[in-house]
Formats: sequence, structure tokens, C-alpha cells
Amino acid sequence: MQNKLEALHIFCTTVDTLKFKETAQRLGLSPAAVTRTIAELERFLGESLFQRNTRQITLTEFGAQFLPQAKQLLDDSDKLFLQAARPDSEGMRGIVRVNIPELACDTSLLGELLQALQPWPNIRLDWHSDNVRLNVVEERIDIGIRVGFTNDGRLIARQLGTLSEKIVAAPALIQRCGLPTDVRQLENYPLSDMIDGNTGRPWPWRFADDVQITPKNTAFSTSDIHHNLQAARAGTAAVQLLEWACQPYLDSGELVELLPDLPKIHWPLYLYRPHRNVTPARVTLVFELLLGILQKRFG
Repeated sequence: MQNKLEALHIFCTTVDTLKFKETAQRLGLSPAAVTRTIAELERFLGESLFQRNTRQITLTEFGAQFLPQAKQLLDDSDKLFLQAARPDSEGMRGIVRVNIPELACDTSLLGELLQALQPWPNIRLDWHSDNVRLNVVEERIDIGIRVGFTNDGRLIARQLGTLSEKIVAAPALIQRCGLPTDVRQLENYPLSDMIDGNTGRPWPWRFADDVQITPKNTAFSTSDIHHNLQAARAGTAAVQLLEWACQPYLDSGELVELLPDLPKIHWPLYLYRPHRNVTPARVTLVFELLLGILQKRFG
């Protein structure tokens, strides 16, 4: 087989998903290409890697034994190519454009990356943080993060983990308006509209099982997650916030979770870079450094 490393990458991703279709979505491939590559790898090895039935796939005993070796080889290959770039720090120069949505970013992320880049002073970051989904090609984005399900074949994407949201309100608002007991009562509660920067319209409040509501009693509107948090803390509105943003205030009692048993959507979080015939070494370096930082947080 021609590209053994790519086949191993597809195999390891399939072990994570246990679904050929989801593997294809993560890697920007067709499901047929994933199925074909796994079959070719099995023929090359002379062993089955997965047991397949109509409902699911599972690792075979051979597949389970083969997995750690495959992961080690991929890790070693990444390190090899990364180390090959590091000695020539003078040659590692130029701009790397990074786009990070506010909802997946915190103030320490950029600091960690800049610290990690100190051995390469000639690399200049062009760093943007907003919630507008940009055209990767037109905006010449080198690296970015996306939250939500994606099947964009133009991207090489690595899933970092998942993010979920909580509905939170200040005790003062609860004392004034009572506790909602279901989503229909919530719909008429003083709520915040989070504005979609791409359309200028409010996002609906989405939950698992295809449940969603549109606030009928809007008390605050913003396109900024941090301003949304301030509206909750002030008792102006109940808001839907990512867990990482509101958990410290829930722990301190400054905010209270509403409808905690309501099933939540777990949004996948991806680090991506565009498919290109040639990817500059500086982009690969920043991608791997940022991947390592984010995997410590979300992995």
C-alpha cells in the first residue's frame, strides 16, 4: 500500500469514533475512502482490525494489540518531522494566521503559545479571536478552531474534545422570577439573546433530542460570551453559557444552574488547518504546539 502512515492515521481515528462515517467527517474524506483504506490495511497485515455488524464496529483482539504500536509510530513520525524543522530556527520565519472563536478561547491560551514559540523569534502570529465563521481560503487562515459538527473536506481537523452548555442565572433573578420547571416556562423567562456574528440574528437555544426554544422575553442581547456572563452575574437575564465560562461562578454560588437535568448537546471542538499541496514548516510547527496546549485542556 502506498501511504502507510495515512492508513494508520485513519485506523487510529476509527478506533476513537468506532464509526466509519464519523471518521470520514473528522478527516475530510469520503466514507468509501475510509472503508477502502481500512480494508487495504487489513489485507496488508493479513488480519482483521475490526469486527463489523449492522449496528457497530469493534476492535478485534489483533486490532487491540496493533493499536498502541500504530499510535507510537504516528507519534514518532510527528516528532521526527517537528524536530527536523527546529534546528533551522533562522529559516523558520513568516506570518501564521490563527482564528480562534471566543467561545473556545481564554486569556491564557495565547500566552502559552507565545511562550512555546520563543525559540522561533522570526515567526509572527496574526491572531484573531471572534465568533464569526470566516472563509478559510479567502481569509488565508492557516490554523483555526471550530466548535460544532463539521464535514468540510477542505480542512485537516483534529478533534480536541467536546464542549457543553449550562443555563445559569443569578440568585436575585430567581428570587424575582421564580425557578422555571421546564423549557416552555424557560422560554418566557428573562433571557439573553446571543447574536450570531455571521447573520446578525439571535441563535436559538438548542438542547439534545432536537429540542430548541426562541426567547420570548429578551432582557439582554450581545455577540460576546463575556458580556453574556456579565448579564447573568448582574441578574439581568438567564443565559446559556459554555461550562468552562460559568463553572467558577456556579462553584462560588454567584450563579445557579437552571434545569440541570435537561439533556445537553455535546459540541465537538476541532483544531484545523486547510488542505494544501505544501504546508509551510512554520504552520506545521504552530499547529503542533497549539494542539499540544489544547489537548492538555480538553483531552
